[in-house]
Amino acid sequence: MNKDKTAALLSLALTPKVPPKSLKESILRAVAAPPLELRGSHGPVSLEHGVARTGTGARAELRIRGQALIVLNENTRATLRRGARGLELLLEAGGAMVHVVKNTAFSVQLPLGLIQVKGTWFYAESRGPKESYVCLCEGKLWLSAGGLRKVMKSSDHVAVTLALRKGKPTLSKAPTLHWHPDTGPVG
Repeated sequence: MNKDKTAALLSLALTPKVPPKSLKESILRAVAAPPLELRGSHGPVSLEHGVARTGTGARAELRIRGQALIVLNENTRATLRRGARGLELLLEAGGAMVHVVKNTAFSVQLPLGLIQVKGTWFYAESRGPKESYVCLCEGKLWLSAGGLRKVMKSSDHVAVTLALRKGKPTLSKAPTLHWHPDTGPVG
């Protein structure tokens, strides 16, 4: 949801006599940040207003109860919000292992592209404004950048690098990451 729509909905919801109470409550629920819990971490980690940052040598586990588990690697900056496509993670820098519960709409915005899923395990890494890495551990995801679209399916690891070459996004096969710990069930 864009900032103007969010501001308008909040203004409407906070006007004392205008929407009915049930509409007011549903508007406030729709624009609220997802219930985010810092489940475990080590090293320098900060989490404020849906923005998570990890420092050198740090790692953080973020849990959205019943929907997703996100493990942030060191030197990662990410923002979690509820948007038009469901839960959205804006991965500005660094990497994140993500486990999304089946039938939960979730997307990751990378500097170069967008990943959309409905329940799967995957790893995404922003390597700067011109390159990103995606390793699908199990399930299905949709990857898009510019006019480029790719559906990835796998019961075991498959990976791609998304890069900007001569001003256009390109996809190339990449080595899979078997070193990352796949996250367990989300509850």
